[in-house]
Amino acid sequence: MANREHDDQWVDDRIASLASTGDLIPNAGIALARLRERSRARAIAARSRVWRWMWTTAVATGAGTVLLLVPASRACAQQPGPCVERVWAMVASNEASVSPPVAPRPVARITDTTTPMPSPTVVAAVARSKMATANFKEYGSGSAPVCLEIYIDFDCVHCANFVRDVAPGLMAEYVEAGKVRLRYRDFPLPTHRFAKLAARYADAAGQLGYYDAVMTHIFETRTAWDENGDVDTEVAQVLPSDVMEKVRDRLKSDPKVDDIIAADQSAGLADHLDRTPFGVIVYEGQRRAITDAPLTLESLKKRIDEVLEKK
Repeated sequence: MANREHDDQWVDDRIASLASTGDLIPNAGIALARLRERSRARAIAARSRVWRWMWTTAVATGAGTVLLLVPASRACAQQPGPCVERVWAMVASNEASVSPPVAPRPVARITDTTTPMPSPTVVAAVARSKMATANFKEYGSGSAPVCLEIYIDFDCVHCANFVRDVAPGLMAEYVEAGKVRLRYRDFPLPTHRFAKLAARYADAAGQLGYYDAVMTHIFETRTAWDENGDVDTEVAQVLPSDVMEKVRDRLKSDPKVDDIIAADQSAGLADHLDRTPFGVIVYEGQRRAITDAPLTLESLKKRIDEVLEKK
């Protein structure tokens, strides 16, 4: 019984110690303000986490799209390591600063060095071909007062020298000025066994608009094909593959290719051709053979100027 009274007294003492004093006055307004402040802080922290997650996702998606679409995709496909490192570095940077993503630097396009580049002479030939008339072997204005015809043999070293050294001066000083129309004619000599074959390739390409480039390249590679007659391999270096196939088809089935060469040879016999290169000036319906040998720029300028002075 005594123990029970002792326990009741202990409980009463604990309750008395927990009772509020007269100085403690509850303030509901302050409590509500603190509760709102705590809720607002939690909301700001939650929005910050969502914002960082949105930017991280956007940056990763955008960077992946850039790698797929920009011209540098080929380089990244070959060397993916640097590209992946650059993307994730950008993602980490934006996640830390919560700023708009920065576009990655473009990667330089890798040049395919396996494709042979045309020589400067061939490049110049392509530029000159823009002056060609309806006859693919002619260059210059159809209304030029003088026509200069040059007979060539593709296996003739002197003809190669003429096309390389003399023709550019004629083009610049007379053809482009509208004074002279330059025309090439085929005259493969019987002593050169592959000269006619080379002429056939040049003429077939000429019918497709590639005469000047092919003619120039055949002369440049003369020492390569005059031993085995493999003109096809050399011509294929300067023509698109689809055009090359059309050239081969013409050589197999188009009789006009041989007709062009035959017509030029007949004209050469009528002009009493005795060598190549051989020049003929055509003026007011008259044909005048140039007897100078070799045909230099100076000798041709002299003959052309003599005719032009009579105009």
